Amino acid sequence: MYLRFTLVTLLALLASGQVVTQDCNTLDLAFSDVVLPASTGTGGTSNRSGVAYNPVFQLYYSVNAGSSAYPIDAYDESGALLASPVQDFDYRGLWHNSLAGTIEGNGFGSNGVAIQSLNVNDGHPTGSASAILPVNQPDSQSAGDFDPSTNQIVYYANGAVYRYNRADNSFVDSFSIQGLPVALTDINFNTLVYVGCPNKEYGIYDYVNRRLMYVNKATGQYSGFTQLPVSAPERNGFGMSYARNRFFLFDAAGLEWQAYFVTDDVTDNEEQALLEAELTVGPNPTRGETQLTVSGLAANEQLEAQLFDFLGRPLLNRTFINTLNLSLTDIPAGTYFIRVKSLESGLLTAVQPLVKQ
Repeated sequence: MYLRFTLVTLLALLASGQVVTQDCNTLDLAFSDVVLPASTGTGGTSNRSGVAYNPVFQLYYSVNAGSSAYPIDAYDESGALLASPVQDFDYRGLWHNSLAGTIEGNGFGSNGVAIQSLNVNDGHPTGSASAILPVNQPDSQSAGDFDPSTNQIVYYANGAVYRYNRADNSFVDSFSIQGLPVALTDINFNTLVYVGCPNKEYGIYDYVNRRLMYVNKATGQYSGFTQLPVSAPERNGFGMSYARNRFFLFDAAGLEWQAYFVTDDVTDNEEQALLEAELTVGPNPTRGETQLTVSGLAANEQLEAQLFDFLGRPLLNRTFINTLNLSLTDIPAGTYFIRVKSLESGLLTAVQPLVKQ
């Protein structure tokens, strides 16, 4: 049996400002991407709490939990640190409000919700934030995210999701997550991310097994997970975020945000252009030999194929053009993942399961 999948090249182009609903797919296995090094100025570098992406200026922002005097960092898409003024607000969560075009976040305790002031020319933070909404969140340490499809701020606490109206921060509703396969003590205790894929809209982090676990926002049911590498940071609180198809975890030892691709399509129109090619893998399942074929690319494009086990540990690495015959005769029976990417752009990537019988 042969399986056909879509490869998506993610091209960072300017967004139109419109909110477009578009389906996305979560990956079975995450793979590493950009690293955002924390500034080493005054305070806060070991307790980062949120990342947001600005599609207009094509910048990432990172905030600290603990003090309004801590820095907010701005980065380009390659992870180069561009600016680090004071954040002027004691942040917990951080997000891009695609409905208003603003960088916002919720704060500690009674701080409420604030908008970060940005330079109109380059998008760099100015060192000033304005509180816009009164406090209303499930816990003083809650780190929230924004759901543009409903104009709601969403939070996680004690096994439940809480939702608030972004217009006035009034409480909308809450529900207990059903069917979680792990204990609540295995989950990052104060942070939820909005992913937006159908039936997998919300994300919480199983830091013990290194899994981004998804929740169906309509039913409240646990709906699957993306496996991160075993080397991913173990964050039992704070230090996790989602932006631009990437799940971010903060490594306190290395003082850096580590990004992992967890979805293969666009959920909020922040990346506009898609270049599609097709990957065929077969036979799959296989007893030892299988072939990878990529079509729809420029001639002689150099590709890399990697084989990972179920915990994200790399087992094989091969380079090829268009077609690769892959031998798994020395690999034990089980389920693995194949990742293919372009060595020329570094962007063309597909991840799919491969079964060895």
